[in-house]
Parts: sequence; C-alpha cells; structure tokens
Amino acid sequence: MNANSTEPEKQAAHDLEVGETYLSQNKFEAAYGRFEEAVRLSPGNPVACFRLAESLQGLQRLDEARLYYKRYLELQPQGHDAAEARKAVAQITLVLGKERP
Repeated sequence: MNANSTEPEKQAAHDLEVGETYLSQNKFEAAYGRFEEAVRLSPGNPVACFRLAESLQGLQRLDEARLYYKRYLELQPQGHDAAEARKAVAQITLVLGKERP
C-alpha cells in the first residue's frame, strides 16, 4: 500500500490477504467473512469481488457467487481473472438455469 492509502483500504488489503490463506485451505466460510468485509470496505476492488465470488461458490451459494463474478467483470472486463469469471458465470447459469432479469 502506498502512503496515500486510507485506513479502510489497508484493512481491506489485510482482509484479502487473510482470506486468500483461508481460500487456499478450502476454508470457504472463513474466507467468505474476510472477503465480504474487504468488499464492504472497498466496494470497487475487483480482486475482493472475485475472491468473494470464489468463496461463495465454494459454499454452494451460487446465485450470490454469480452476482460477484459479474461485479468483477463490470470493474475489470479485461482483468487478469476475466476469463475465469466469465466461465464461472456460464457454469453457474447452467446449474441454476436462466438468470433473473
């Protein structure tokens, strides 16, 4: 973080870091809590949205996961994880059926 970072941004970065550890251990509930807080503190953070979607998908909360994958794509349509996010949206849509308007 740079010197201009705000306290909420620093906390969001910390939550992301801890959440990444939980996610790598398939501790989806713990990861979800950290990523949810990171998104609350920094709603425009695409990585936080993507990781929140992954943790929700791990918890089988697919409709919510799809929303956050889409949010990531709104924020970063050509981002590092864009192809993976599009694939996840398509897979979730196949599982759940048609999207709601």
